[in-house]
Amino acid sequence: MRQFESSAPSGHPLTARFGSARQTPPVDASRREQSETDERPPLPVVTYALTAINVIVFMLMMSAGHGDVSSVAEMFGAKVNSLIQQGQWWRFLTPVFLHGSLIHIVSNSLSLVWFGSSIERLYGPRKYLLIYILAGIAGNIASYIHMPGLSLGASGAIFGLIGAGVTFPIRYRSLLPKDAPQRILGQIVPIAAINLYIGYSLPGIDNWAHMGGLVGGALVALFLIPDVLTDRDPHPAKN
Repeated sequence: MRQFESSAPSGHPLTARFGSARQTPPVDASRREQSETDERPPLPVVTYALTAINVIVFMLMMSAGHGDVSSVAEMFGAKVNSLIQQGQWWRFLTPVFLHGSLIHIVSNSLSLVWFGSSIERLYGPRKYLLIYILAGIAGNIASYIHMPGLSLGASGAIFGLIGAGVTFPIRYRSLLPKDAPQRILGQIVPIAAINLYIGYSLPGIDNWAHMGGLVGGALVALFLIPDVLTDRDPHPAKN
């Protein structure tokens, strides 16, 4: 998926972020070089940090389980309904950082880096982290209600990022260039559909966590103003 122009820099007009047709006047070499530096997308540090945490936790699980992560999943905080009913409420959050196999951690890490980077640049690191955490909790609550078995993984939180990505062009349609909402939704909706289809096609997938995270992320994003819409140019051009 392309990063749908959300990686445009802080300090540029909104229309420039999403593909304005307006021509810009020529600039000298020094100003052009400074502009190119400013236009580099900010590093998605929260996305990288979350990915690193997931990988480190998986390595710890591999070590503690002597290669069998499933044997220590409950000990590390997987969603177990009976334990939540005993008051271990943190299990609505901790499963977001756990994974059950090498394929599981690799696929979720790639999805997080690939898609999460764009959403972090849209909403900013703090709001992005809020969406991720609350969507993950929402996914685990949905799983708790509908699935009695053990569950773990970052997929619910990642689906929450997809939900936030869908909310953005719908919620702020009037602030975007005319064709931007269709382009953004055209990139995000197929990703969500493919992942949901894969989830329902394979056994052992907690689709309730996916759906709960998707809805949770979308709802959280409704109440957040993305940083990409609030940035202002700290150094306005002088005539």
